[in-house]
Amino acid sequence: MKRPKLSGNKNPPPFWKCFASNWLSNEQFMLAPLEERGLFFSILNFCWENETIPSDPKAMARMLGIDDPQEITKALGNLIRSNTVRSSEDPSRLIAPILDKQFSTFAEQRLAMVEGGRRGGRKTQSHPDSRSYPPSHPSSHPSRGGKASDMNRNDVNLNDLNSNAVYKEGVLEEHRKWIAEYDETPSEIPF
Repeated sequence: MKRPKLSGNKNPPPFWKCFASNWLSNEQFMLAPLEERGLFFSILNFCWENETIPSDPKAMARMLGIDDPQEITKALGNLIRSNTVRSSEDPSRLIAPILDKQFSTFAEQRLAMVEGGRRGGRKTQSHPDSRSYPPSHPSSHPSRGGKASDMNRNDVNLNDLNSNAVYKEGVLEEHRKWIAEYDETPSEIPF
């Protein structure tokens, strides 16, 4: 599975979701030898950053900074074999499908946020008072000597504004829904 391209800021997140309770309650993970668990997490971290890792123990050891490739061969077990697959693009490399699924979910969420920002921007720009921000704000700021509505958007200090004047009821509801959905999303760990 090829990871999707990210729109907007093209940097992927520097982290992947790893919930301790999910791993500690997973029988397959907990019954694996300590060396295999450590190697598995090293493989996951490497694959998050690089998408794939060499399947050859000698090359994998080099990538992970391990001096003795025998350590890799000794630690490769059922946990790793059942949670990594050969890349369809390059069979000499392994991928971690749980990370690719997590990355795809992240990309979909980022795309939804980008689209939401565009919709909000179009809505703001189409408002008749879009040149003054916030529209018809009644308070004045002594250091600026005038009403906020007389200022350009770039001149407004958000700490000086009454949040009720800036955010009308319901404007952030879409964001609250998205955050609640995100917080309620179950772990991406398949076992």
